[in-house]
Amino acid sequence: MLKRLASFAIAFLIIASPASAEIWKWKDQNGNWVFSFAPQQDHPAERVRLKGMDFTPETMSPETKEAARLFPVTLYSNGCEGACGQAERLLKSLGVPHAKKNPLESKEAMEQFKEKWPQASVPALEIGDKRLSGFEPETWGSALKAVGYGKDEKKGGKGLGQP
Repeated sequence: MLKRLASFAIAFLIIASPASAEIWKWKDQNGNWVFSFAPQQDHPAERVRLKGMDFTPETMSPETKEAARLFPVTLYSNGCEGACGQAERLLKSLGVPHAKKNPLESKEAMEQFKEKWPQASVPALEIGDKRLSGFEPETWGSALKAVGYGKDEKKGGKGLGQP
């Protein structure tokens, strides 16, 4: 759970950061991870290396940055190769920065998922306050594009939901 929260925090910092900013992390007095654009003087901090991060301020259009600010995206997935993998590929093909949550990670994660979607299974998608469950590439793609994502779709992409 903390790992997913940290991923979301890092994604948020990247979206909101200037192109040349570095991200630092350290633990506060309660043992919680804190992320910032500058190291804290009174805490040992380490620079965050963004391994495999496709979406950086340099690669995002102004439209995508604005969409991410107004309509943050969270993908609920258990890492399956089928529909979950297709959902991940769709988000990448549209250049959508997103947080990922795995409801199977813990009992608490499953309870939070079921509270939002009592009858749903993964993959499921939150776009701001809108919730979509059951992966349908055209429906998900349309919903994302309606709020401003996908305007800087990667060149050479194969279209919605295709590997």
